[in-house]
Amino acid sequence: LLRNGKIYFKSPTQEFEFDTPYQLADCDISEGFGEFSEPDDALLYTVRDIKPGDVLVMASDGLFDNLHDYEIEQIVAEKLQQGYGADGISRELIERARAHSLDPNYISPWAQEKGQTESLGVI
Repeated sequence: LLRNGKIYFKSPTQEFEFDTPYQLADCDISEGFGEFSEPDDALLYTVRDIKPGDVLVMASDGLFDNLHDYEIEQIVAEKLQQGYGADGISRELIERARAHSLDPNYISPWAQEKGQTESLGVI
């Protein structure tokens, strides 16, 4: 949830452990391919403090693993200023996350967390 151009609320990452996010799948088809979650395993949030002008960004790890918070804030602000709505904002977020995911030199939020985890000897 962005308010006045800044992230106001962000839910925690939903994962079993680092790099093992919750996965929803048809277990009959996916048996033997990892650990899966049921919809009831997901965290449930009620955000009661939504105000006019707030922007809600809902996405998967594909976005949040590849975009830093400041980039999300920047993209949303720029697109709103240019008169774009949800469709234009979401397209830009997706395009930027994809570009970052293909750039071997980009240090993503995921890579930063991985580096911190490795330096702590967790992996």
